[in-house]
Amino acid sequence: MLTSSSSIGQVLFNLLIVLSPIYFYQLIFSHSTKKRTDLFAGLVFGFASILSMYFPILSGELNGGFLWDLRWVPFVVCALYMGKVSTIICGLLLVGYRFTLGGFLASVNVLVVALILYILIILIKKNIMNYVKLAKFLLHSLLQF
Repeated sequence: MLTSSSSIGQVLFNLLIVLSPIYFYQLIFSHSTKKRTDLFAGLVFGFASILSMYFPILSGELNGGFLWDLRWVPFVVCALYMGKVSTIICGLLLVGYRFTLGGFLASVNVLVVALILYILIILIKKNIMNYVKLAKFLLHSLLQF
């Protein structure tokens, strides 16, 4: 039976996996060309999704427990901030690895979810960036007083 400390450790490890592409991007890819950055960013974010699926979080008892992961977080961050090429590479890695884990039907399910999520992100991406600017402006205004 898992203790609460091991569950917290699993969650923290998955958060480290999810946040690592942001650090790699800042350290390595900020001085590369656009084409190379798109390729490497897609690979790094896709690899983070794969690692999140490889090390899932077990909730509950071992036999009847529920496995969950944070595979969609790197995909969403990649779609919001990296661009189309990076997101497509990340999505293909995500679907490909899911195919190795669960077969054709599971990978089709992940593909459909990835496409729907990507379309929704494209539709709301501009508004999200405006909300971020508005939040920064409001925070800055509040700090002035």
